[in-house]
Amino acid sequence: MNEWTLAGEVVSYINSFLERSDRLPFARARVERRAGGSRKRHDVYLDDHRGTVVLTGELKVPDAADGAHPYVRDVVLDAQRKADAAGSGFFFTWNANTFVLWRTFVPGTPIHQRDFERYEVAQVESSDELDDPGIQQRIRQFLEAFIPQFAEILEGRAPVTTKPLDERFIEILEEALRRPIQFTFRALQEQYEVNARFRRQLQDWMRDEQQWTVTPETLEENLRNAAKLSNYILMTTVIFYEALRRRFQRLQRLPVRDAANLLSRLEARLEAAIRVTNDYQTVLTLDFGSRLPFLSDEAAAEWLSFIVQIDDYDFTKIDYEIIGSIFEQLISPHERHKYGQHYTLSELVDILNAFAIRRADDVLLDPTCGGGTFLVRGYLRKRFLAERERRTKSHQDLLSEIYGIELAAFPAHLSVINMAVRDLIDAENYPRIKQSDFFLIQPGVAAFILPHNGGSEAVPIPPLDAVVANFPYVRQEEIDTSRKAAIAQNCLTHFPAFRVVPSKRADVHVYMWPHSTAFLKNDGRIAILTSSTWLDTGYGAYLQHFLLDHFRIFAILESECEPWFTGARVITAATLAERETDANRRHDNTIRFVVLRKPLRQLLEAAGARNDPGSILAAAEEVQLKLTEGPDQDTENWRIRTVNQGLLRLEGTITGPVDEETADSETEIEEESPD
Repeated sequence: MNEWTLAGEVVSYINSFLERSDRLPFARARVERRAGGSRKRHDVYLDDHRGTVVLTGELKVPDAADGAHPYVRDVVLDAQRKADAAGSGFFFTWNANTFVLWRTFVPGTPIHQRDFERYEVAQVESSDELDDPGIQQRIRQFLEAFIPQFAEILEGRAPVTTKPLDERFIEILEEALRRPIQFTFRALQEQYEVNARFRRQLQDWMRDEQQWTVTPETLEENLRNAAKLSNYILMTTVIFYEALRRRFQRLQRLPVRDAANLLSRLEARLEAAIRVTNDYQTVLTLDFGSRLPFLSDEAAAEWLSFIVQIDDYDFTKIDYEIIGSIFEQLISPHERHKYGQHYTLSELVDILNAFAIRRADDVLLDPTCGGGTFLVRGYLRKRFLAERERRTKSHQDLLSEIYGIELAAFPAHLSVINMAVRDLIDAENYPRIKQSDFFLIQPGVAAFILPHNGGSEAVPIPPLDAVVANFPYVRQEEIDTSRKAAIAQNCLTHFPAFRVVPSKRADVHVYMWPHSTAFLKNDGRIAILTSSTWLDTGYGAYLQHFLLDHFRIFAILESECEPWFTGARVITAATLAERETDANRRHDNTIRFVVLRKPLRQLLEAAGARNDPGSILAAAEEVQLKLTEGPDQDTENWRIRTVNQGLLRLEGTITGPVDEETADSETEIEEESPD
């Protein structure tokens, strides 16, 4: 089936439906041979009962050169021109898989910044699959659902969904990368079978750098994930170069011709960027993983189109949520759960940071930083505090006070980019992000290698004012026995009394508390999101003892109305505490157990949060003060119960005595259904 026969089928489906639906404002659909002002032919017209054209559209088959996705720049612009010539207020672009509805006229708004409606219709790779009766039935069902919806939009009874630019951009990225990922996967399958040297390299990369389980049973899943990951790594590198190019005028545009030589020409541009900026070598150097898409000539050709596609965007304004969302969408819920990688609501991040980061000069660490959400929001809070303190803190100053550790290579790569783009300056711009197992990092031991005076300098994590994190959600059964023993022994080195080992049920996050505490100053603060299982299990009693003996616990927060991270169903708790060596101060402290009854976004809006960062950060500070300093309360917003910390210590734990018999009783983390 080609584009014309597909258009004919679509028109036939629509007209058949209109004959059975006399209340709709449409008279007929038709295929038009030529539209004024365009050298290309129109695919579909939809007329109302007065003969006025109300919708036009471009139909492409998915294996056509311009059918990779419905956001192909030339296709969208041509469809808009033809809709304009026909006097239609709406047009669509459709590659059989994804249908996108656009407004033709939006004064003062470029096409790539406009709202649109996206509909998922089918999942086919070639035009041959369009002959399948099942696929044709899906197309027919979609049209019969869409036509009444479009009538409501046309008549003003339903709006075109408004989405933030970030969300729209992510949708476009996903579509643009779908086909290069498919081509890369096929090339990986072929090379894995016939090339023994490549097979060993790929296995090493998956096992050592990505921390994946490499077995014959996981081969297909690993190859699919490798195809996605390699294209996403390349994507972030290209996006970062585009951001640099808008800051450093000497940098040339990326190549958009000659797919056969794209890799060498792309590397030449990236090497030039390293020389011009005297920086960013770790981000701009293509490694084994980021070269994988070039195994496929077809994928390389798609990358030429992708480079053209993103040229419209100003990536110096890239938002941190784009980076986090890219990574979140990259891997399956199973893989996210396996490695404990979940992304936290930005509203909660701001509230936790507002508690932990009190001064502009505070030094903070996220020991499991993922794509960098806590770090970026911490950067913004420190800048916010500096303005309030009427002080000047440079970008370099801020970066030197923010540290991140991440086990997996790709999110560590994203964190570096995410911090660097805060201010693309000519001077030093070196985010303190390290790919490592956090338990291998020790206080006072140099861990970060930074460029310095033409060479390099090794620096340790300094004594910390704040540790902020979403600790990993990894159940003990999924922790290698030898690694778990080493982690436990490491914790005993810092705190000999911390003996969690006997329970043998501790999630990995239990060990992260004492290791993080070893880096904290006295009076340093922690603001940590975890599963709440440590509050009511045997193994959690050891952690409770530890917190009661080393911290003043300000508050433990839970929500009864919204999840605080994506990808899993688990009760979560945020713990806000300050390290305290004075036993009397710990004894006299008041702990607040807080249950929130409204979503955090509503609470922040009620406190004055608007669209600007300053009001959001100020509102987060106001809310956290109410939650960490308030008395007993029972309101429509929250319930707060206050308890003396000394009394809890006398009782033995926060929730009850240590009981080895309950060690096996724990709440399991369940994955969300893919649906």
